[in-house]
This record gives sequence, C-alpha cells and structure tokens, in this order.
Amino acid sequence: MALPELSFLLYINFWGALSLQSFITWSKRVENEISTIYLVQRHTLRATPAGGTSPPFLQIMYFAPSLHAMFNLQQVENKIRSSDWWLKAATTVDSHYCNSSGVMLTHHLLSVHENMANLFQQPEEGFYGNLFALVRHLQLDKQELEKELKVVALLHDIGKTSEDKSLVIPHPLTGKPAHKRHGLVSLMAAMEILATEFPVTPAKRNRIYRTIELHDMSYGLFREHRDTSTTPSFEQWAKINTKIHSLPGAGLLYLLLFKLADTHGHDNISDVLWFYQSVKVGYFDILEITLPIPTETDIR
Repeated sequence: MALPELSFLLYINFWGALSLQSFITWSKRVENEISTIYLVQRHTLRATPAGGTSPPFLQIMYFAPSLHAMFNLQQVENKIRSSDWWLKAATTVDSHYCNSSGVMLTHHLLSVHENMANLFQQPEEGFYGNLFALVRHLQLDKQELEKELKVVALLHDIGKTSEDKSLVIPHPLTGKPAHKRHGLVSLMAAMEILATEFPVTPAKRNRIYRTIELHDMSYGLFREHRDTSTTPSFEQWAKINTKIHSLPGAGLLYLLLFKLADTHGHDNISDVLWFYQSVKVGYFDILEITLPIPTETDIR
C-alpha cells in the first residue's frame, strides 16, 4: 500500500460475519506501512429488508504519519558517504579487480547506485515493461522501491572491509550464530549508519537491512547448484522472501531487481540468469505470478 505524503485517517466498515481474527489475517497485507492501528468494534442494530438486524460491523482507523512513510534519500546518502565505513571503503581495493587497478570499493558501490538509477529510468516496454507491471501487481510503490534499493546499492558491499568468514558471531537482528560474511557485516554497518535520523517504518527499515544482508545469496545458491545440481524448494524461496517482505513475491523481487544493477566488475552474469529462471519455476510459477526473464542484453 503506497502512502501519501500527508497524514491521513482511513475508516473502513466491514459488514457481515467478520471476526477480529479474520481482520488481523487480512491486515497483514497493509500493516507493514502503518505506524499505528486502532481497532474499535461497534455493535449496532440496523433494519434489513427482511425485518431482521444486520450483524455487528468492525470500524478500523488507520493513522499513518508521513514521517514514517517517506524518507529524504539525499540526506540518507550523504550520511552514508560521510561515515567511517565509507572512508574505509574508499581506501579498500574492490575485490572484483586486482590490487594495482586503482578501483576502490566505493567505485563499485557508486557504480551499482548509478546502475540502479538507470534501471528505474528504463522505458516500460519489453522486459522492463513486464517487470514494472509486476511491481504494480504486487502493490509496491515504484518510487519508494527505487529509493530503498539505492540505499542498498551504497551499502551492500561496504562490509567487505571487515569480513572474516572464519568467525561466528550473533546475528544482529536474530541473535542466532552466523558467519561474519560481508553481507552480514554490511548489515551491521547499515544498522550503525542509519541508527538515527532515519524516520521510516520498521518494515521499510527491515526491507533495506535484509536486502543488504541477502543481496549475494543467489550467487551462493548458484554455485551450490553448479556443484551439486540442487535447486531451492518452494519453501526455501518462500523463507527468503518473507525475511524481506511479507507479501508473496515482493521480497524476492527486491533481490531480483538488485541483481540487475549489481553488475559492475562481473564479467559473467550466469548466476543472475540462473536466479531469475530458478525462482520463476520454483516459486513464482507455483503462485501463478508471471516473472519476466531477462536476456544478457537486458542486463548489460
């Protein structure tokens, strides 16, 4: 659900035998963008044509301040680029290149950010027309999606400056043991940099954090498939999706869109093409959601 810039109150009357539990189940579709939900159940009697009475109705009031719905992208980007993490990345050679290349990690982050901006400026025709149609089908706000993924672009690999795969540390969001891979360290950096002055809903913050953490997940699955011919099950794809977004397909779409932009320094994009095809067959097709498949020309 896209929220307007101004705060608003929305009243919805539900007629018929709708239980509170049924409403709560339904509201999972919208609660991620709502800061506060007030429920007031009012029992009223109204005459019906048959002379009987109508069942109780449930009145729901949403209050969604714009402060929680939107964020200033320029301010967030400036905060990232002025952080100690960014300064360290500026003196770290991008791992996609040799040490004498002069290509720093910040060059990669800025390139992916530029690719993301270009992606959202693509004419809505062919592959990209179908892709943005899917964005609308899943009830995502294209403008806000672009802003969130631009933040991800600037932070996704920033943890490479401090990763140590041999270490196991508590996951910053769940507390469970996790290897200190660069995606996890990038998540930690994002949480530190964006800890203040980032007034967004918890769900929006989670989408950004989890997409940063999981941005390279598909490459690991691709290598596993290449070595063992295994492919994730529907349940595995669904678990990944839910970590990012509660709506079916939306979380994986965040990762799919990001992979289109994360091509700087990647001579081979077989993993991207495999990701699209595998998640289409193993997840989207089962949900009867049409996921368009790009060609290399669409990506480059």
